[in-house]
Amino acid sequence: MNISTLIKQSPLSLRDTLIVLEHISGFDKNYIFLHQDSLELDNERLKKFNDIVYKIKDGMPLQYAIGKWWFFGHEFFVEPPVLIPRPETEILVEKAIEIVKDCQIGFEPFVGSGIISISLLKYYPHLKIIATDINKKACELTLKNARLHKVEDRILVVCSNIADAIKIEKVDFLVANPPYIPTKSLETLDKSILKYEDTRALDGKEDGLFFYKKLKSFDIKPMIMEVGHDQEYAIKSIFGDVEIIYDYSYKPRVAIVR
Repeated sequence: MNISTLIKQSPLSLRDTLIVLEHISGFDKNYIFLHQDSLELDNERLKKFNDIVYKIKDGMPLQYAIGKWWFFGHEFFVEPPVLIPRPETEILVEKAIEIVKDCQIGFEPFVGSGIISISLLKYYPHLKIIATDINKKACELTLKNARLHKVEDRILVVCSNIADAIKIEKVDFLVANPPYIPTKSLETLDKSILKYEDTRALDGKEDGLFFYKKLKSFDIKPMIMEVGHDQEYAIKSIFGDVEIIYDYSYKPRVAIVR
């Protein structure tokens, strides 16, 4: 089938259609767009395209449908119910890179798909990180992504609840994107999030601050943490002297405790 015809008939947006075509064909999406009139899709790839489109139309996020996504310039495996990488979290990585350059060992609870730790490990070849998550699927996905990026020898993944005691020695920093949405607000989230993503990775308990209080008890400094857009003053009340970094919409995004 001619790709130009397929693009016109696709129920997805042009952007999403090109991303799916890139995934199934191996061609860069920009190349596909520019050469669509002369490109053909064979029956096998057409079936793959239609299968992915069906999943997306059924409510599955694009990232899960293709099984990968991009974060901080790198490609990562993405699988439900582990949270999909959000672009705002790149701000957390940018600040962490600035702060941990002289560190040797880091700790990341709530590791999810491993995007934060692995991005830091790729940037600093001398770094080692201990990572934890309560979700066994998240631990497995982190290791899968670590192998993809050839940093599996520098990350120790432990399936553990942050509320449980874990012996951590000689850790130089903590980096985290903890659950920070108040339980009562979860029901307002998009239906696709509630259906496919693990709400344990989002649920910050009654006031959204439960896990920040747990992190404070570790007494590791510096701490670089993602925060909710309305939590600036609450975070300051917990940690005292804290630097708040704002995102591109000038909303609180990262808290740094030194």
